Amino acid sequence: MKIKVNGIEYDVEIFGKKSIINNKEIMIEIMDDKIIFGNKEFYLDFYEEGERESLLIINGMAFIASKKSVDAQIIKEIKAPISGEILDILIQNKSDIEKGQGLFILEAMKMYNEIKSPVNGRIKDILVHKNQSVKSGEIIMLLE
Repeated sequence: MKIKVNGIEYDVEIFGKKSIINNKEIMIEIMDDKIIFGNKEFYLDFYEEGERESLLIINGMAFIASKKSVDAQIIKEIKAPISGEILDILIQNKSDIEKGQGLFILEAMKMYNEIKSPVNGRIKDILVHKNQSVKSGEIIMLLE
């Protein structure tokens, strides 16, 4: 997803305890009132939480955070969110897919991750096969 904080836009993907922010992998742990990125702790409070924008308090500093809908973006590639091994491919070339539908299973750090489609669309080409190792950010599938 794309997140804009105080006018600066970031590409953010979160998968379990790993996140990718602007193509950089960062370990993440989310708790009730704090979030840990790598070795940095941030204490969080949300105020005026809205559908598109929220006032976010991080370590006592105020930020306006807004979220853009992923459907508003034109997505033509599905990328590996983290490095790992493709255990299963759940769809076929030329198949229609729906937002939230499982596309493939990726094993990373002994955890099985079902990677889901961020949009409705149609698979143009699958660029990987079962048991193939992939790197974070590597293109797995192309959409029409």
